[in-house]
Amino acid sequence: CMLSQNLFSFGDVDGKQYEAKLQHPLGVAWSPQNKKLYVADSYNHKVKVVDVEANTCDTLFGIGQSGDQMGPFNVAQLNEPGGLCLSPDETRLFVADTNNHSIKIVDLVKGTVEKMDIVIPADAQILPDNQFLHHTLPIELKVSPSGGIVNLLVTMKLDNGFDLTALAPQKWIMTLPNRSWSASSCAGEYVPDMKLKIEVPSGPPGLAEMVYIDYKLYLCYNDSSCMARKVRLPIRVLQKAGASTNVTHHWKHLLGLKGLSSSSVNLS
Repeated sequence: CMLSQNLFSFGDVDGKQYEAKLQHPLGVAWSPQNKKLYVADSYNHKVKVVDVEANTCDTLFGIGQSGDQMGPFNVAQLNEPGGLCLSPDETRLFVADTNNHSIKIVDLVKGTVEKMDIVIPADAQILPDNQFLHHTLPIELKVSPSGGIVNLLVTMKLDNGFDLTALAPQKWIMTLPNRSWSASSCAGEYVPDMKLKIEVPSGPPGLAEMVYIDYKLYLCYNDSSCMARKVRLPIRVLQKAGASTNVTHHWKHLLGLKGLSSSSVNLS
C-alpha cells in the first residue's frame, strides 16, 4: 500500500512507499498482466507507474516541466495530463493531455509518445457551441391575460439503437422570459417524461413571450458511434382574451438518426 501520510505531503519524488511523492494525481489505469498502476501526475506533468508488488512509484515519462514534445520517454513532455486508458493488449497507453488539448498515444513496448491525429471530414457540420443541431417549430399555448398556469408534459424518447452514454451528464434547462415568470423546475437531469408547471404573470391581451427548453444529451448508437446532441424546444405563450387560466399540454418528441420528430396534444 502506498499512501501519503498527510494532505501536505506532495512533490515529485520517485521511490518506495512513503518516499514517493505526487502532486495532484488524477487518472489511473490498471495493468492486470504486469500488476502495475499508471498514474497521471497532473501538476508534475508526468505519467508515473506504480509497481504494486515492489511498492515503488517511478516516472514513466515527462521531465517535470510543461510542454508538448513527442518522442522517446526521456524527452517527451505533457501539460497537466488528466485521464488515462490502457489498450486491451496493454501495449499502449492513451493520455488525455489536458492543457495541450490533445490525446497522446504511449507505446509501452517502444518507449515512445506520439500525438493522436483527429481528422474532421471536409464536409462535416461544425456548429458553434450555442447553436442547436435539432430544434422544432414552436408550439403556441394560449393563456388568459390575467395570468395562469401551464401544465406541460414533455416526452423526449430515443429512437431504436440509441442509448444514453454511460456516466455522461444528461441535462436540460428551461429559460423563462423574465423574473416575473416562475416554474416548478428550471433545470435537471434528463428523464424520458417530465412534468413542468409554469406560472404565467398577467399581461395585456396579445402579448406573446417565448419559453425555451434546451437539452444537451450524450448518446451512443448501436454501442459503436457516440455523439453529443443539443435540442431546443421553443414555446410561444400568447395571452389572449377568453383563454383559460389553466392550460395542460403534452408535447412528444422522438430523437433519432433522421433528427427530431414532434407532435403535441392540448389536454385542457
